[in-house]
Amino acid sequence: MYKQPHFLVVCGYGCNIESPLKAYLNRVANFLNHRLDIEFTILCGGETQKESFPGKSEARVMLDYLIQFNRATGYILENDSYITYDNICFASAKIRQIVKPWERPDLKSRITIFCKAQKALKVILLSRRFMADLVEDIDDIRVETYNWERFNPDRELKTTIMTWLAIKFPFLARWESENKKRLSKNH
Repeated sequence: MYKQPHFLVVCGYGCNIESPLKAYLNRVANFLNHRLDIEFTILCGGETQKESFPGKSEARVMLDYLIQFNRATGYILENDSYITYDNICFASAKIRQIVKPWERPDLKSRITIFCKAQKALKVILLSRRFMADLVEDIDDIRVETYNWERFNPDRELKTTIMTWLAIKFPFLARWESENKKRLSKNH
């Protein structure tokens, strides 16, 4: 019998560690310290704040913070994403590189995804699109946040609809990502 690999995907949340990012990463660190079955942690996020934090990706900032608190885990940086769509799409590609489902279709994973509460619905939609074939059952994909109490669905409704459309029409995701990349140069 094979061991079912467990991946943790952490969606980016900016580069300013003295912001809500610190509380978010403390929650991730606590989760990692209590879940010894996690073999790989994929940290997602590109250079979204090039002016304020030149040369720093969200993934790198998260790694620099988490590494001081956690046991050794297989950290994987995904530095190319600018939007939630990219986080999940690119993370699923990283998982595929490790699991190689074409070689072992019987080897299914468990995946936990951390995100801001406002992005949870988008993450669920995207994970069902990009990761469903990597798990035995859709319940093997879990979404965690650090603070559900702050969840305000109105705040993300527009972008959630855009995400649903991007699943159907991928060129919209590429357009949104390129737009975010351009805007990052001004932050």
